[in-house]
Amino acid sequence: FKPKGFSITEQKAVTLAEQFTLRHFKTFQNITKRECLGQRWKKKDGQAQNILDMIKLFNQTAKWVQVLILTQPSLHKRVKVMRLCVDIATYMKNFRNFSGSCAFHSA
Repeated sequence: FKPKGFSITEQKAVTLAEQFTLRHFKTFQNITKRECLGQRWKKKDGQAQNILDMIKLFNQTAKWVQVLILTQPSLHKRVKVMRLCVDIATYMKNFRNFSGSCAFHSA
């Protein structure tokens, strides 16, 4: 769903970084200590679902950045979007959202 007249490139990087950080934190806070033991996220028993959700969110974020950049119709717009993404990643790093920042940089 995209509101009429909405353009992601017209949004402030800090606002987008705040929203990504809130989404990442919501997922991160669900992770329990037990899920981190013995690489449980690699097992098929479903005992580390919250870690798997965090991994999925990381991958979705990176994919979103890739699609956002590659769907721009001109080089000028791609550069503008890439600058926005670097700014968002920098703000997320400052917000201590290292997962989100890395997802942006890895795209």
